[in-house]
Amino acid sequence: QKLGFSEVPQNISAAVGESLLLKCTANSVIKDCQWSWTSLEDGPNGTVTLVKEYPAFGDEVTSDCSVRFSSLLPQQEGYWTCGIRGPGDSSFINSPPAKLLVHHRIEFSEVTKDTALEVGQELLLTCKTAEQVKQCQWTWRGLTANTQTELMVKTFPPFGNESRDCSIRLSSVLIEQEGFWTCGVRNSELNFTTARPTKLSVHYPQVEFSELPYDTEVTAGKPLVLTCRTAQPVEECQWTWKSTSSAKKATEVVMKQFPSFGNDSRDCSIRFDSVVSEQEGLWTCAARFEWQNYFTAAHPVQLSIFTGVVFVQLSQDIQIAIGEPVLLRCVTNTAVELCQWSWQPLKGSNETAVVVKQFPAFGEDGRDCSVRFKSVLEEQEGIWICAVRLYAHSAFTIASPPATLTLLPAVRVKFLERPEDVRVAVGDPALLRCAATTAVDDCQWTWRPLSEPNKTEVLVKQFAAFGNYSRNCSIRFHSVRKEQEGLWGCTLIGPPNYTLLAAPPSKLTVYEPVPINFVELSQDIQMPPGGPLTVRCTTASEVAECKWTWQSLDESNSTEVVVKQFPALGNLSQDCSLHFDTVLTEHEGNWTCAARNRGETRFTSAPPARLTLLQPESVMVALWSAPEHKVSLACRLSSPRPTAVCQWNHPPHVTVTNQNQPQRFSMEYNAILGICTVVFGPEMDDLGQWSCIFTIDNWEIASASLVLLTTPPDEKLSWLVGVLAAMVLILTAVLVAVFVCKCRKQKSENKGGLGNPVLSGHSGDKRSPDRYTDSPTKINFQFRETAGRNVPTPDVPTTTPPHIYERVDRYVSPATCKSIYENVE
Repeated sequence: QKLGFSEVPQNISAAVGESLLLKCTANSVIKDCQWSWTSLEDGPNGTVTLVKEYPAFGDEVTSDCSVRFSSLLPQQEGYWTCGIRGPGDSSFINSPPAKLLVHHRIEFSEVTKDTALEVGQELLLTCKTAEQVKQCQWTWRGLTANTQTELMVKTFPPFGNESRDCSIRLSSVLIEQEGFWTCGVRNSELNFTTARPTKLSVHYPQVEFSELPYDTEVTAGKPLVLTCRTAQPVEECQWTWKSTSSAKKATEVVMKQFPSFGNDSRDCSIRFDSVVSEQEGLWTCAARFEWQNYFTAAHPVQLSIFTGVVFVQLSQDIQIAIGEPVLLRCVTNTAVELCQWSWQPLKGSNETAVVVKQFPAFGEDGRDCSVRFKSVLEEQEGIWICAVRLYAHSAFTIASPPATLTLLPAVRVKFLERPEDVRVAVGDPALLRCAATTAVDDCQWTWRPLSEPNKTEVLVKQFAAFGNYSRNCSIRFHSVRKEQEGLWGCTLIGPPNYTLLAAPPSKLTVYEPVPINFVELSQDIQMPPGGPLTVRCTTASEVAECKWTWQSLDESNSTEVVVKQFPALGNLSQDCSLHFDTVLTEHEGNWTCAARNRGETRFTSAPPARLTLLQPESVMVALWSAPEHKVSLACRLSSPRPTAVCQWNHPPHVTVTNQNQPQRFSMEYNAILGICTVVFGPEMDDLGQWSCIFTIDNWEIASASLVLLTTPPDEKLSWLVGVLAAMVLILTAVLVAVFVCKCRKQKSENKGGLGNPVLSGHSGDKRSPDRYTDSPTKINFQFRETAGRNVPTPDVPTTTPPHIYERVDRYVSPATCKSIYENVE
């Protein structure tokens, strides 16, 4: 066999410092190897430099002349030629020269880290270099060990202003794209420099349920929907059922399997048109994605079918003496939502039963609707009917037969109500209650002083019982006196045989009331809605409880509503102030603070605080200006406030304040006069709406707006533009817009030294009928032409300072002090 090469060195590119193997093998046994080098400048046919000569090597056959560079140097760049010489040969056979390019290593500035995500999600595989590159490449290989071969996925030029971005985007990740992704870059046509591989793990999402049914009890024959919705779109739904009446080993049965529905394929609900008792049991909703071959199940729900109410315990005919306790039983076989007892007289079976009481069923299982009378009264004799309701808005099921309650004469007199201890102020009314369960012949009241508890009781009053059934022995004090303080005892005289029954004496305590003085009270408050507010109310002495009532400002509605009752605040229990986190429109009205002392029931009220909410009102006017002239825009508060802050706004980006005055804009705010002025040379960007806003503590109290336009092209208005230009040239005056932001009367009175300062805004009543001479809707913004007339100079309103800025086309009417601007005629 003729000596030749089986593998020759190839053109290659590598970075400085990398290790590199240039392969060179012969097709038969050789003796010597030789490597020579030629510079890139001289070309492959240039001056040859012998670099290395050494014996051939190999495991079995000495045919390998490959050379390894452990760490490439820049000067090793050039053309490398491999020479081989066989045994007995005198000359070398040379391979074609291989071009070796050595470049500085390309550094990666940003590469995506290992990532795990769900199928269908979007992923950006980031790959950016620290320097400009010419070409990008992405390769992929699987996660398993036997997939070491890298597949080239995409080759493309870099993008970005500096050609440093080689990132790729996977818009919807597939399970097949799981693996190692490697980014490679290069600056020549040779090898790519690769970054660290990014491990991409892809998994299927789990089915999640966003809405599931609860354990449900339903009457047989009723329609029912078991709701089941998923968080993501699913392919198919499944419902299984398992009986609860059989043993625990009951098998789940697939009852229904169907495609998901709804606009987003997330609904797996099922509907029963008419529930039957056989459907009682555990129902489980399950769903699966398109790529799954199994279902993910939710928690099962218990479906209970109710076939009808059965009254298992029911009282019927009962006879008992007046005043004795009695129990009317009514117990069902199943839980009920509501119990109801009705009554009708014994001799009026044709009359409609009167509903006496409704209440939730009690007991651990909610089946007991029984009622107990501690002392049955004469008027409670009759027919008692029990009814139950299974669920809200359903019909009542009436028990049958009803309970007939027949009363016998009282065996003995008993107390229905006993007198209780009472504490009352001198001069206040008081009531000591005392009543029997049956008619009594006589009532007696005795008294003895508190200071001498062992003193013999004094019979104060004896009288016949009153009321419909002669059972009431109560006494009433219209105006208690101090000397009536003591222990009061009630004695009943009744059956059998005029038996005397005495109640334990009750203590009547009479005290001199301590006057409650209010030392700090909010009075008239005006503020915009939306902010916090504390309505002050403090007392001179300790009080037990505070009460706030509200009354509408509408005189036709004088009802007072108790809004809040609470113990007095503060270490001394003297603070009854009411705090609002956010004041709403419905809070407007009269707020009255009241307080009571310990042991007293009567509240002492303070003068009401009137809360009025201010609604900022905006006025818009139009102003024409030529670009060559400066414009001064001014607005003024009708009642200056030293704490008010002014700003001018021109959307979207221009805001001018005293602290922030952009270039071309100059602003001046005279807080004493309430005049806020901004001066600038208008440009095209300045045309449009300008707003002047006054605030106090970031609350808007007044505002006004105007539209700044360029000189109009309308020929009908050209005469007006000429007049305005002439006035500017002759008088060298500045065109000024004056408009009054608010013409509402602002005042704050502090009556009787009880009020704190007005928080903000105006104190005028917005419902006052004389606020406007004309309706505010009559503001005229139309511009008309009247030929042959000069532009008059408007009068200065009598309520404004003599140096206020004047407008040439509109003015504020001094007669009505409202925002009506008149046209120039």
